Amino acid sequence: MIVFKKVRYKNFLSTGQQFIEVQLDRSSKTLVVGENGAGKSTMLDALCFGLFQRAFRNIKKDQMVNSINEKECVVEVEFVIGQNEYKIIRGIKPNVFEIWCNNVMLNQDAAQRDYQKHLEQTILKLNFRSFTQVVILGNASFVPFMQLRARHRRQVVEEILDIEIFSKMNLMFREKQKLQDEVIKQSDFNCQLIDGKIDSQKKHIEDMSGNNQQLIEKKQIEIRQAQTDIDNYKLDIDKVNKEKVELQNEILDETKINNKYKQLHNMEAKLENTCSKHKKDLEFFETHNDCPTCQQAIDEAFKSTMIDKKKNKVIEIDSAMSQLVKEITTTEQRLHSINETMVAIREKELLVNRYETSISEIQKYMTNK
Repeated sequence: MIVFKKVRYKNFLSTGQQFIEVQLDRSSKTLVVGENGAGKSTMLDALCFGLFQRAFRNIKKDQMVNSINEKECVVEVEFVIGQNEYKIIRGIKPNVFEIWCNNVMLNQDAAQRDYQKHLEQTILKLNFRSFTQVVILGNASFVPFMQLRARHRRQVVEEILDIEIFSKMNLMFREKQKLQDEVIKQSDFNCQLIDGKIDSQKKHIEDMSGNNQQLIEKKQIEIRQAQTDIDNYKLDIDKVNKEKVELQNEILDETKINNKYKQLHNMEAKLENTCSKHKKDLEFFETHNDCPTCQQAIDEAFKSTMIDKKKNKVIEIDSAMSQLVKEITTTEQRLHSINETMVAIREKELLVNRYETSISEIQKYMTNK
């Protein structure tokens, strides 16, 4: 049985920096009265937050901190279970979660989720849903027990009666039943395979018993014809493989051409940037007589020299660009040719696969004969 002694909190929702403390064990019943907005529901939210890290109402964690102080949100809950006195301290900004039992803090080596799990399963023996169904009944967000989903009702009843072990056992039995069903299906499948093999063997024995010389000769002719077909397919495979090798030799420069194509495009980009810079400088000298930085006049001789120099650079780069474009076009044509050759190689490989499949089917047919 849980006996709550007190709950105290500060900087929680609309409460301020000073702790608000509510004694819950001064008498067998405690009535809290106040106008709307006085903080009655805040007390329930603080109690739920201290125990389960979530408010009784649907309030996000970052909204629980006082919007003015914006830090040091702390909730403390004290209660007694049997002979042990517990104190839960939980805070936001900074995050705090401590469990004290008889003035000794429990080991916090585990992760916070495991620490919370220990509180709910070992100490309280209630989770949030059961707590809000059995201990706290509020008209704001309370859902009647019979309106809960079936699995939630089951969880509440199991926690109240401490019979979760039966649900776990039920899950274990279902898993075992599922495994047994799989074993049965596999056994049935194996039996069908064995029956099929038995029928095949019986048919084979019957065929062997009823064979005559004419049937033997007919099958021998079919086997020879099948062997001839296999030999022809092997010759075709050798021929196609030879053609494939010849095609592969034609594209030995694939890596080299790809690298060259990338380098040419990089050179083209660099030349375009350089040409753009020279054109920009040329436009500047052609349209400016004064330096925009120092406001001094640009010497005409220097200006004329720079204009001629930039024009020559632009002409030189344009010429280089033209040659580069021709080289790129040639490289692209070679890459196109390589791609067509690779497609042809793939077709040869598919043709070889078809021949090999045909050989495999013929061999199966011969084996069945």
